Amino acid sequence: MATQWNFKTPMVQGTAPAQAHAHANITAEHTDMLFETELQPVCSPQLTHWRQWFEAAGLETPQKGPRMSFGNSDLALQAAISGVGFALSESVFVRDEIAAGRLVSPVDLRLRIGNKYYMTVNPARADNPGVRAFREWLLMSFAN
Repeated sequence: MATQWNFKTPMVQGTAPAQAHAHANITAEHTDMLFETELQPVCSPQLTHWRQWFEAAGLETPQKGPRMSFGNSDLALQAAISGVGFALSESVFVRDEIAAGRLVSPVDLRLRIGNKYYMTVNPARADNPGVRAFREWLLMSFAN
């Protein structure tokens, strides 16, 4: 027996609670906050040595220099990984890169900017075992 999908009735979607609750039958019971946006500076581990070099040389670390700007956060992170410079990124998006040692956060400072990511579950599908398993996996993934 083939599985049939009804795309007119989504099972899970990402949204803001105000938008979710505007739809019929979506309640707080069916909405979970995944994470709040935190920005943190990151760079290649090799760049952290520049600060140490300047300090060892008795020089002030340069505060300004040429700047690059990217319209895409993935490009900015790739540049930071490659040692081109620093990037300001949402913590959740650099967690794996930091854990793998491809990026470091040169300062232990995160800025919460108030943006939050939510997941809503269609109440008609909330008891579906697949939807429940996916919801639990997603919540566990963002809890770490």
